[in-house]
Amino acid sequence: TVSASSLDRIANDRPERIVIRNARFTDQNQDGVLRPGEECKITFEIMNYTHRTIYDVQPMVYEVTGNKYLYISPNLMIESIAPNNGVRYTATILADKKLKDGTAKVRVGATVNNQTIGTDTSDIIIVTRKK
Repeated sequence: TVSASSLDRIANDRPERIVIRNARFTDQNQDGVLRPGEECKITFEIMNYTHRTIYDVQPMVYEVTGNKYLYISPNLMIESIAPNNGVRYTATILADKKLKDGTAKVRVGATVNNQTIGTDTSDIIIVTRKK
């Protein structure tokens, strides 16, 4: 017989969490540069690597460098994501006619029940041009 004290529990090798993956930027003319009046898309996946369904998932897309000439579409609420499943989310960004040369950093992530618990974020650097 084996006593209970000699048994080892093996934990799941993947921590339970919400993962942001495959974040990417695509601009209208596909040259990798955002120009005044141009529209682009930020697309990413929100994966639920937990053992339970998560509810009230809020994708977050926001510019973190203070570029006031980028307009990001409002974030939508995702009702639920089942365990070991995910959703692909796309946000639209419109560049104002006053956009200047430089870069912008867009951060993507998600909250669950208005909390960022167990959620990754990902940063996307966008090159901006005045013309």
